[in-house]
Amino acid sequence: LSAAFFFVDATQIGAMYALQIALGLVLGPKSPLAFSMYADTADYNEWRNGRRATAMTFAAATFSQKLGTALALGVIGAVFTALGYVPNAAQSSGSQAGIVWLMSVIPALF
Repeated sequence: LSAAFFFVDATQIGAMYALQIALGLVLGPKSPLAFSMYADTADYNEWRNGRRATAMTFAAATFSQKLGTALALGVIGAVFTALGYVPNAAQSSGSQAGIVWLMSVIPALF
């Protein structure tokens, strides 16, 4: 679905909305599933070691999510800078192409 953004023309707003809604529906269950797996990990740790470490499990998971978000935003900011992105201005064709790649092909690769 992310890769499909690459083929959508800039004037096809309806198609963009439809793709974003579809992506939201596909990725929506990810967070509840991840947090339920953290709880299962904490339960397994208690069963295995006889010691409850729920807070450490959730703290480590939350920290890793925040660290990953910070690193990703740093990389995206560096890519925007390299592409010549200028906020609140008309974008060059190079920065527009980079934005399209950051919204479509690069997420699809991950």
